[in-house]
Amino acid sequence: MDLKDSSVQSDLFSQWFARADKELKGDAKNLQNIHLGEDWQTKALGISNDAVASLGELSTNEWSIGDDYMKGDDGVLNRTLLEDLMTGLESPTVWVQKENSLDFLEEVSLPHIQLHLRDEGGGFSQQLAQKLSQTHGVWSGSYSLTRDGIGTDSDIFPENVWPALVLEKAQGGKPSFASTWSAVSNMLNKYGRIILDRPIDLDFYRNASWNRALLYLAKKTFGEQCLIIHQYVLDKDFEGIRQEDALIRSSAMALSSILSGARLLRLCPMRWRNDANFRRLARNIQLLLRYESNLSQWPDILKGSHTVDALVWDLIRIANTKPSLPNDK
Repeated sequence: MDLKDSSVQSDLFSQWFARADKELKGDAKNLQNIHLGEDWQTKALGISNDAVASLGELSTNEWSIGDDYMKGDDGVLNRTLLEDLMTGLESPTVWVQKENSLDFLEEVSLPHIQLHLRDEGGGFSQQLAQKLSQTHGVWSGSYSLTRDGIGTDSDIFPENVWPALVLEKAQGGKPSFASTWSAVSNMLNKYGRIILDRPIDLDFYRNASWNRALLYLAKKTFGEQCLIIHQYVLDKDFEGIRQEDALIRSSAMALSSILSGARLLRLCPMRWRNDANFRRLARNIQLLLRYESNLSQWPDILKGSHTVDALVWDLIRIANTKPSLPNDK
């Protein structure tokens, strides 16, 4: 029996499906569909005649452990950063609200971390990034783009300092993907390289397909390594649940982001940001995923996944942009 023969494959699938349908009491047809919204679904299983091409490798499963910090008293922030850097933190994201000094970085070894500066649209993170470059020279990290997209020329910063476009809502549906890709591509046209800082979608497949579609489009349209995705949790996704349940939810969200190519994660909701113990536990989730699950030692695990690839191609078609799809005639 030639297992490569399409008729044999179809017959094997029919036998398997009949058995699955029997065990599921006649509900296999419904259960094989994954629903991500009223107008967006795909099958959990693909067979040889499904016209879905693989996107190839998009993730290295390597990421940096981050957390959010509000710029306030320099001494308190400095102590908190130093303590957290000694217990697993690798890439802090500091939110600035005014033109600040750099005193909060006293004793922080910038060559060994990435520092990401964010603001609410006033351009303060760019000002602080410039001051940092003038004072410390070479450093790695990013600064926020202003809301209207008119920012400081990235050429004045070191090569490892990137402009960052920050999304404030977890837009996971098909209709919003085209507008997000349009904003990303406009910024890539201007800067050549950007960080997209977006919330993690609670839906595993929806979050993963968005990340992979954005990375694929950026790679094919603008070249390798021009887009880096950072992800963080939204406070609203943790309303009304206990901290221990929040940690379980964070683990599943983190896994979706890591496997789909996100390069930095921040898993502590704002409501518990002043709780040093919860911040530590949120970092420990990532430490466990890295050192106990060994995720970073494997190649792109989602490569060739029928379900994820089908969802990604749906998003690329919605974006209505080049490149053409492998199955296009």
